[in-house]
Amino acid sequence: MVPHDTLFSTGIGQPMLNSTETDRLGQLSELRQHVASASGGFVSSGIGFANFGLQGVGLRAEEDVKAGQLLLKVPRSQMLTHTDALLCPAWRAVRLSDDPMCQRMPNACLALYLLHHLSLGPASPHSAYLNSLPTGIAPVCLSSTPTVYRRLSVQPTVRERILIELRNTCRQYLYFYRLFSQIRSTSSDANLLPLAKSGCFTYAAYRWAVSMVMSRNNAVPMTGNNGDGLSNNGTGTELALVPLWDMGNHRFGQMSTDYSQEDSCLVFYAMEDAPAGSQLYFMYGRRSNADFFLYSGFSLEPGENPYDTADLRLGLNPKDRLIEAKTRQLQALGLERSQLFHLPVSDPIQPSVLAFARLICAQSDEEVSMAVHSSPDLNRRAGQFLVNRFRLLAGPSAAAVSSDNDHPLDDVDRFLAGERAKFQLLVAAYERWTESDQVK
Repeated sequence: MVPHDTLFSTGIGQPMLNSTETDRLGQLSELRQHVASASGGFVSSGIGFANFGLQGVGLRAEEDVKAGQLLLKVPRSQMLTHTDALLCPAWRAVRLSDDPMCQRMPNACLALYLLHHLSLGPASPHSAYLNSLPTGIAPVCLSSTPTVYRRLSVQPTVRERILIELRNTCRQYLYFYRLFSQIRSTSSDANLLPLAKSGCFTYAAYRWAVSMVMSRNNAVPMTGNNGDGLSNNGTGTELALVPLWDMGNHRFGQMSTDYSQEDSCLVFYAMEDAPAGSQLYFMYGRRSNADFFLYSGFSLEPGENPYDTADLRLGLNPKDRLIEAKTRQLQALGLERSQLFHLPVSDPIQPSVLAFARLICAQSDEEVSMAVHSSPDLNRRAGQFLVNRFRLLAGPSAAAVSSDNDHPLDDVDRFLAGERAKFQLLVAAYERWTESDQVK
């Protein structure tokens, strides 16, 4: 959990976030009443909240619930959106709404707007929602310690994504830090933006806000005219934080969330039958296990995700004497010299991956020209190259991992076990392909 005094300095008032799950459960009850009493809001008597252990706080069925039953309607007025930020009077007064990053990066804009409301304290109309938010950072890509990063060494694409997110978050923070400094020195209305006060905008606060947006956001339709300069004739979406709905945990099933443009509200239905006392789930979407792990902070059991993909980065050796010819072939195939592939675990034999592997293994101009329609020998070499690569990505055996680690089983272990099982499936699939008639 992030200590409260690291989110904001005392000069801005006490932060509203709660430090214990018990506090959160109490605040969620208050938020429930707040949403239910809003114009157009509805919260079913079948919805409650509970701590579900490793899954954290989630939605609980307070009575027997049937699949398709209406559980929740959250009006647009109760959401925090990035278009609200751009229309905020205080932001407009100091010209923050005109900032290119706020206009072009809805996720960064919404994170900043979340902090803006937190800086307002109890005066924020969204204080009930702010009180319900956790203080911890769930996404692994923003909470990784050096120890966790080392444990993920066997998965280079995962570590690459962690570094990218951390780098982007740091750059955004420095950008806004300088922008607030400029606002303080040039705008006579700077006092309208408490977040810009010297010492109040901390990296810990911004990283927390980015993690909230990353793990809890939803894209909702923009309808009609949402404000001056933001009319889109009923098309497009805006990034939103949706109270109560964002408390649901994930399970695969039917999509059970909709948006009523007529009533301007998000509508949530029960995905499945749920007896009283059980957890109410909804499906986050078709994402890979790595996406769930990095951006939502949880891992799935091996084979649980029918939409899982395996990340594989392939690249040419810059010292390869045939690199120019190979690069031309890659360009003809629409590929880069260094290419990240997302292989569906259910259908991993992909022509583009095989073509890239053939180019890596090609040893003559003639073989380079056969990257798409190859000879049996080059096919076998390419197939074996991929088998060896997948074996490396599968990492050590489960027994070797457990004997090397002195920590209890956690989400990192579960994620690595799932990745190990997934790449072992790819080893078997490409071994079968290499030995099949297709290589002849």
